[in-house]
Amino acid sequence: MNQGLSNFPDTQHSIDPAVLESLRVMLGNDEVIFAKVVQCYLEESPQLIQEISKSIHQQEAKNLAQTAHKLKSSSAAMGAMVIHNLCLKLENIGESGNLEGSVEQLYQLTQEFEKVETILQTKINNIQ
Repeated sequence: MNQGLSNFPDTQHSIDPAVLESLRVMLGNDEVIFAKVVQCYLEESPQLIQEISKSIHQQEAKNLAQTAHKLKSSSAAMGAMVIHNLCLKLENIGESGNLEGSVEQLYQLTQEFEKVETILQTKINNIQ
């Protein structure tokens, strides 16, 4: 079930296995569909992170809030709760219009996504 996740010491911090398992159940325990959904997240998230970075560097607070919200939601569905929380902070920063602290949050987001990407990629590689 959670095969592959136990190999990563930070898993309990990066991925909530119960949320990931709930997603699998919601998809009818279909491993192929589950792998496709996870792969979709892995493909779309870097684009959203790049858009967040662009928004910060171009001082586009509204776009930062909107893009962080998108990544926040999809990350919660994957059980990537650290990313969810970082995106919540970025969303709030964007909504405030004051982007102070956003670069640090972006750095943490980028680092955390690397962990999540490794964990989830290993998870779907075990399926395929």
